[in-house]
Order: sequence, then C-alpha cells, then structure tokens
Amino acid sequence: MAPFSNSVGGFWDDYGGTSSNIQHYQIWLAGYENPYIAFPVTENGKSNCVSLISNPAEAEYHSSADNELDGTITPIAVGDHIVFQCYLATTASSNGDTNDLHGAELSIAVYDASEHGISELTSSTGQSDYTLPNLNSPTVVVPWGTPTFTLITIDFTVQSTYAADGYQGGFTAGQMVAPAFMAPQITMVDNTNIGGPTETGIVYAWNPIVYITS
Repeated sequence: MAPFSNSVGGFWDDYGGTSSNIQHYQIWLAGYENPYIAFPVTENGKSNCVSLISNPAEAEYHSSADNELDGTITPIAVGDHIVFQCYLATTASSNGDTNDLHGAELSIAVYDASEHGISELTSSTGQSDYTLPNLNSPTVVVPWGTPTFTLITIDFTVQSTYAADGYQGGFTAGQMVAPAFMAPQITMVDNTNIGGPTETGIVYAWNPIVYITS
C-alpha cells in the first residue's frame, strides 16, 4: 500500500471538499495562521511536528474547536480499506485531568454525498462515536502526561452506512447514513469549557499517514 500522504505540510493545509457544510480548523485559517496550531515544531527529538493548544473561547468536545487539525476531504467507497496512523504525545494536563479519554485523539470524520457530517470514527476499528459509550475509545487516545510518542492506528473497511451522532449534518442521532467522503483528524480533548479554567497542556502529532486501498 502506498501512502496517500505522509507530509504534514502537503496534507493538512488543503481545505479539500467543495461545500460550505464543512468546517475546517487547520494550520492556516482563511488567510491567517491559526494561533492554536503550530507547524513545524520539534519535540522529543522529532522535527516537523504539529502542536495543538486549547482555545479558551471554545467549548471542547464536539464543538468547532480551533485545536482540531483536519486533513483533506477525500472520496471513499464501500469496501475501501483505510488505515490512518500518527504518532501522538502530550504534556501533563494543567488542570490535573486524568481522564484516559482526554489528551491527543485520532479520528476520522465521515460525510454523505453532499458533504454533510455523519459522525466521527473514534475507535481503532473505525466505530461511529454514536455507538461508543463515551463518544470515543481509549484505543485512539494518548492521555495527558504521555511525553513519549505513541503510534495510534485506525484500521477499518468502509461500511455501507454509519450511525449519525446527532451533533452535525442535520441528521437524527442513530440515523443510518451512507458515507461518500472522509477526513482524518487530530484533536486535543480536554475539560476546557467556555468561562472555565483553560487547559494549557500541549498535544504533539508527528508523521501522520493515511493509506486507502480499494
């Protein structure tokens, strides 16, 4: 399998897609540099890393948070084999957050043919967040306080439908929707809420690679 991309600079700065339904929070936003996502940085001996910090103006999980790094919107078909891999590391949480579902998260967003968001695939086997008890799985998270880069992998075959999570796309939670596009994502997940204490810990990502075979 040849990699779809293994370069942050060429992979993460492309908006992709054609629809205003897609929200992108990437390294470069609408002509200016996102102050919450930096590239390139060096961490723990790895150059060309991406760092993500929390935006105190945004509520966290399942929000339009600036500290979500999205890859290119890419067409997919039922039966495609997709592998998304990335090395993730984290500093300690500034808020003492010990939740093993918080820190650096790998996920894949799936969209319908009109690029409406269906759900996030947030397990190592590509399960919809709607089907998971806490919206994500420890198998795709590197918790706070993990300074050593850890390889996270999502490896799955595209299903004919996915359960909508109800947070996006105008779909009812649990509604089964056919996928047509996907986008890999790296996200910082924490306890930050609007008006609450801001998480100042840092997420690092290195060497993201996506493989797609039909």
